[in-house]
Amino acid sequence: TFVIDDNGLTLTTASSGTNKMWVLSVGAFAGSGAGSCNVFDSTGSVCIWNVKPQNEMPSAFANGFQEWGIVGNVYGNTGAFVVLNTTASGGTHGGYATGEIGLSTHASEGSYTITSTGLPIEKRWYSWKIENKTASSSLSVDGGLRATNTTTLMTPGGMQPASYANRGGTGDASGVPQKATVNYCEAYNT
Repeated sequence: TFVIDDNGLTLTTASSGTNKMWVLSVGAFAGSGAGSCNVFDSTGSVCIWNVKPQNEMPSAFANGFQEWGIVGNVYGNTGAFVVLNTTASGGTHGGYATGEIGLSTHASEGSYTITSTGLPIEKRWYSWKIENKTASSSLSVDGGLRATNTTTLMTPGGMQPASYANRGGTGDASGVPQKATVNYCEAYNT
């Protein structure tokens, strides 16, 4: 569900079932042709999000995550984004620890790099800034540089701001949905 109030836009997945998700996109799901909203350059752009994650951590999700970023494909197949690992305690999502904030860069569905910031996911407001350059993508959290990736960058092309979340597997999330509130998003070419 999506709810707008004085705090911003709150997104919540279903609380039961397999792979319940949300997708938030500024436009077309993929592509860079006529009518596409992929107007931001993968080799020179910035995307800023103000987000408050609202999940209990660590959760009981088998494969839970949230992604907030600037992508070539809204489902996280290409692009650079903040990824919140809400996988069950002791589990990993893409090779980094439960309950942490990471920077993920995806050249394609199976080719990606996730770098942990070492910061835990907390129920508070964050300001995330992703900066894409020709040879790197970096993530700043609340004004401080926390991660830089130089591999598995998106092939030069158009991007758009997007968020994607997955609740995870069947029967393992104890009726807990993915949830977050966003009150600001900005993207621009550099």
